[in-house]
Amino acid sequence: MFALPVLLIVGVPELALWRIGESWPIERVIATQRRHPDVIWHRGLFDQEYHRYKYEYLKVAKPPIVALGSSRAMEFRSQMFGDHGGDFYAAGGALQRIEDLDELLKALPDYRPRVAILAVDVRWFNGPYVATLGPPGRFTFDIHYKPLSRWQAHITAVRMLLWSTRWPKVVWHARTQHPEHLGVPIPDVEGFRSDGSMKYRYRPTPGFPFINRQPFPLTKRIAQNTAEFVPTTQAATPQIDVLRSSIEELHRRGTLVLAFIPPYHSDVRRAIEANPTQRAFHVDFHERIDALAAELDVPLIDASDPTRLGADDRYLIDDSHGYETYELLVLREFVKDSRVAAALPGVQPVVDYAMASPRTNPWFPDYPPGSSR
Repeated sequence: MFALPVLLIVGVPELALWRIGESWPIERVIATQRRHPDVIWHRGLFDQEYHRYKYEYLKVAKPPIVALGSSRAMEFRSQMFGDHGGDFYAAGGALQRIEDLDELLKALPDYRPRVAILAVDVRWFNGPYVATLGPPGRFTFDIHYKPLSRWQAHITAVRMLLWSTRWPKVVWHARTQHPEHLGVPIPDVEGFRSDGSMKYRYRPTPGFPFINRQPFPLTKRIAQNTAEFVPTTQAATPQIDVLRSSIEELHRRGTLVLAFIPPYHSDVRRAIEANPTQRAFHVDFHERIDALAAELDVPLIDASDPTRLGADDRYLIDDSHGYETYELLVLREFVKDSRVAAALPGVQPVVDYAMASPRTNPWFPDYPPGSSR
């Protein structure tokens, strides 16, 4: 009898979290999304396991076309690849440093994508910043670590749920055995689609004015010389070497590697230009990445300035992330290269349709009918 209240307090929330998919293992989530492509997943109470989520999908599905990078590569969509959309997966969010790419390739020795689109994040090459992250190896640890196997994680999740105002909604939602959304959503984020892209909750306003949703704006980081803007004047050679060896490994696997440099808001670019140390570092970074791309014969798009793509700040989610239309503009630049056009034959028809459509806006392209996954 004394145990009954405890069982109710813990057991009912645990059952609810299981039924809505919050406490499902990553393997079950991926299997469900592959069977039901409309299902969206995101955890709000348990560890989100981004590394393992993306890694496990690559291990199981081995998509022929993959986008790799940090969260700045999460808005590529399967629809952008037309008839070949089913071949694509957005593994953006899997890499938090360039060493993660090396670890990912070692963990998947048999994965040979036809095309890999790599977002080359400038912060990965800021040596003093990278040093604050600790030694490499976190990616390898994360893909083998299963936090849901620890009872402490469940107690923490139940406590967080009961202390929040969301528990009545979660319990009500749990009446449905197979919801279209797995997990507890968090503010502004709907979750990951089955193609690996992130669906946000943001609602556009007329004219799509830029709104910086970054809680710690990059301009403040630059002014304070902190985070990824720790002062340095040169791109770190060890990290450049890791990028080189990773690209060479992908080439050995027969992969066409496409590289692009993600965007910054105009205020961020001006702040970099006005800071002599930051300007020196970014100039050196661009020069060395340009030289490496030329040496390895890698198509490279410098998308750090939206105006180079015919876009502007309205195409950004915040001060460093492009939205869907922006990523399609990146692909439009890539397919101007005949090698890329041949490897991604479905892209050009989607670009042509979207660019001609009055329904395309700075956030969302108008995709051709039947291109949705």
